[in-house]
Amino acid sequence: MKNLLFGFFLIFTSLFAFSQPVVKIFAYEQEIIPGTIPANVTDENGNPLPEKSYIKKEHRLFFSCSKNYNPRPVLMFIRQQPFAIQAAAAVSTPVIHSDHVTGNKKTLVEKTGNKVLELVKGDAQQKKNYTANLTKLIKANDVVIVYEWKGKKYYAVAKKLKKLEPQQNL
Repeated sequence: MKNLLFGFFLIFTSLFAFSQPVVKIFAYEQEIIPGTIPANVTDENGNPLPEKSYIKKEHRLFFSCSKNYNPRPVLMFIRQQPFAIQAAAAVSTPVIHSDHVTGNKKTLVEKTGNKVLELVKGDAQQKKNYTANLTKLIKANDVVIVYEWKGKKYYAVAKKLKKLEPQQNL
């Protein structure tokens, strides 16, 4: 009986050794509005710029996993557009976002014992032929992070980007 229980324990623990690490993505989007909005602005051909073209969108993405794991994020997709990951810096939790105009604060990542990396969006990448599974994930989710762990590629997703209050630069 002890040998049977030991065998089940050995199989159970070995399954965890070969499975991918559990990761969680925290994804936020914020509109950045310039302080002075120019009137009657045209492009280089004299055509009027579309309304709201002056509003830029910034993204804050966080990748969380157990401290025991060391996955390496390599590529991100935001609304089906691929981007390089410029940097992945460890941050302490909780991560608090403060609006410098209103003074409102929002917790982006709760206090955790896990390792949390803030991913910095790099340059836009050319779209390629991706695997069927990755293509399906890209179409179904606002954010997809491709990461490597133990020589294999895995995917972590955020179904929707959470909106932060727009920031107006004064």
